[in-house]
Parts: sequence; structure tokens; C-alpha cells
Amino acid sequence: MTARLGISRTTLIWVVVLIVVVVVLGGLLAYYATRPTVPPPPKEVLFYTWWATTGKVAGEHTWPLFEQYFHILVVPYVVPVLVVRRPSTQLSH
Repeated sequence: MTARLGISRTTLIWVVVLIVVVVVLGGLLAYYATRPTVPPPPKEVLFYTWWATTGKVAGEHTWPLFEQYFHILVVPYVVPVLVVRRPSTQLSH
């Protein structure tokens, strides 16, 4: 009778189990390493507008929506705009 060459059945089972574990762990590691991260929600929102009255009225309609849908506390305030006038370039005689 000739001797059978090769690996035993138990060794083959252990090799297959080891390959499956390595593939599953590698897949999980790749998934967690490449999944998109969720940025933290903003703590405040700053709105810019150049219309004093219209911007304030629009903000009064918009600000409650941010509190309702995004759970962001809105503290409205209006910053007055400083108007700088340039000196006249006309020569007076």
C-alpha cells in the first residue's frame, strides 16, 4: 500500500476557517476605515443680508424653522451697517 501524501482533513478545515476569519476581519476593517464620518452639527448659524427691514422680516420667518428642524438655537440680532461717504472730488471755485 502506498502512503497518501497531502494535508490531513483537520488541517484543511483549520486553514479554511483561518482564511474565512481573515477575510471577514479584513472586510470589517476596510468598511470601518472607509465609511464616511458624520460631521458634528453646527452650534450657531450666521445669516448675512444687506436689506435691513426685509432681511429682518425674512429672518423672523426663517429662524424658527432652524430651531424646529435642525434643533439649533437661533438668537436673532441685527448689526447696523456703517456707511462711509467719500469726499467729493469736484473742485469748488
